[in-house]
Order: sequence, then C-alpha cells, then structure tokens
Amino acid sequence: MRAAYREFRPPPHLAAWVECLWSVDAAVTVPDYGVAPDGCLDIVHSPGGGLRAVGAMTRERRFELPARDRHCGVRFRPGMASAFLRTAAVALTDSDAPLVDLWGAPARALADRLEDALSPEDAAAAFAEVLRPAAPANGVQRAIAAMAAAHGAVDVDEVARQANLSPRQFRRRCLEASGLTPKHLCRVLRFRNAAALAGARAGAEVVHHCRRCRLLRSGAPDPRFSRVYGQAPDGRFFQYGSARRRVRSGHEDHTCSDRGFDRSEFAVLDRPARFLAPASTDGPDLCPLFIEVDDFADVRRRLDGYPIRMPERKTFYGMVEIGVKDPGGHFVVFAARAAEAAR
Repeated sequence: MRAAYREFRPPPHLAAWVECLWSVDAAVTVPDYGVAPDGCLDIVHSPGGGLRAVGAMTRERRFELPARDRHCGVRFRPGMASAFLRTAAVALTDSDAPLVDLWGAPARALADRLEDALSPEDAAAAFAEVLRPAAPANGVQRAIAAMAAAHGAVDVDEVARQANLSPRQFRRRCLEASGLTPKHLCRVLRFRNAAALAGARAGAEVVHHCRRCRLLRSGAPDPRFSRVYGQAPDGRFFQYGSARRRVRSGHEDHTCSDRGFDRSEFAVLDRPARFLAPASTDGPDLCPLFIEVDDFADVRRRLDGYPIRMPERKTFYGMVEIGVKDPGGHFVVFAARAAEAAR
C-alpha cells in the first residue's frame, strides 16, 4: 500500500456542515496521488504546504506525497464551507489559498497544533475544536444539501423553486456557496456516487445509477466523465459482458444485458416505462425496481389492493412516486413527473 487513507466522523455539532475529517499517510513517495472531484471544499494541512483552503475541483488532480509525510484535513459538505472560510467558494474553484489569508492568527495557532499532532486522531480533534459555523444554514445551503442527499439526481429548477429563488438567482447563489453551478454540481455528485457504487461492486445498482446520470450513453462512455476523471468510465471502473438476450414481459419486449456484476443483471424497459429496471437475485429490497411511467393515475388505480410500501409522495426533485411490494417480495417504485401526473 503506497498511501493509507483514513476518514473520521465529525462531532455532532459539525455533522450538518462537515462530511468527514481525514488523513493520508504515505509510507513511500507517491508521485501521482489522484483526487477526484467531489463537489466539496477542504482545509488541508501538509508538512510542506502548511494550512490551505482548497476549492471545489472540476477535474481530477494529482499530487506528490513525499515519503513519511502525513496530510490531514477537513472536508466540508457541498455548499457549507463558506460559513467557516469567510469567503465565497467560487473564489477557490480549481485553486487554493493559504488559510492564514482567510483566518489570520487562528490559522497560525491551528497549524502549530497540527504540527505537534502525534496521530491522525489528534489532528482530527484539533480541526474539530476550532471549527464553529458563523451562522445557521441558509435556504441555499439547505437546497444544496438536498441535492447532495439525492446524489445530484434532481430537477434543478424545482430545487430553485423550493428555495424561493428563480433559476438564475439560484445559479448565482449556488456558485457563490459551492464554487460550482447547480447543474455542474449535480453532475459531479452523480459521477461521484456512480464511482463509489462501482468501487463497492454494488451489483446492478451501479449500471442503474450510471445510466441515470448519463455516465453511459447507449453503452458509450459520457465524454464529460473522461474530462473530469482523466479516463473513460469503462476503463477506470467497469467490466462489461457482451451477452444480450430478449425477454418477453406481459405486453412488450424488453432488452436485458448481463453486466458481470456478481449475480445481478439489468433490464432496460421500453415505453411506457422510461427508466432502468434493476433485478437482483440477492434478496428483496436490496436492489429496488424504479419505473417512470406516463399515466400515473392509471398505475395508481391498478395498484388498488396491493400492499403499499411507500405512500404516494411528491419529491423535491419534481416527481410523484408510490412504492409497493410485489408478490415476490421486491420493492417497486412507480414515478411520474409531477406536472404530467396532475393532468
């Protein structure tokens, strides 16, 4: 192992603001340690660079880690760093700045404590003690938190409306708070989650999410992923099988393709369903079926008498959804765009 990366949970008073505290220890020199975009801002301490505020990234960056050096830091949740850094996040996008320029004397005191830290746990505790939000989360920050909770799979205009802002106002405020525009931030969040799912080998859920975020387009890699991560998604994360077959459902054909992920497979449903249908043999509810339909009222009528697992709801990303458990014990969610369902 060239570098040991560890994460620590933030204390309760920081949980809404901080994603994690982290450290990287390099046993030998690592000339190309990669850091992928994640939509977050960090405060990073390194022996050679001191304390620096690092902005959101739009593409993967690589750093040299000298042997026996420890890098540590705090990763803020998307949109939350401005409450601590006292500057607009957009000023740091794809760049960094000495923390002393933003904090002054408190940054020098924290740097001294981190230099004396004997372990990653000590460093994490030093960060946690000095971080205090300057103000409660505002409406834009809460909207960005909702986007992050949905891994970027949201209707940005609907999020803006729920924040009582026009799309143009929300774009400007999101850029100031997170360093990225709403659509760019959502794309980064979707790519990040797809990469995490692939790294965890989460079965059919991986391809489901990658299709949803357009990471793959008709089997071809989304070129934006390559620009962000430096490699095509199939070369970096995925192993695809080539077997394809046709199956017959109640009223029309569906195409299934084996993807080589454990025992899971994927079915791409034609209309009236316009979404991806993951089917897993690993047990109920582990890989739910999510189907977007044209006529939500008709589906609701047909579900009369079925055990409702998730009552009908309107989501913040502009969908109306209802969830049931099918006779085989699988969780199935039917959804339609709210505007279409109201017709």
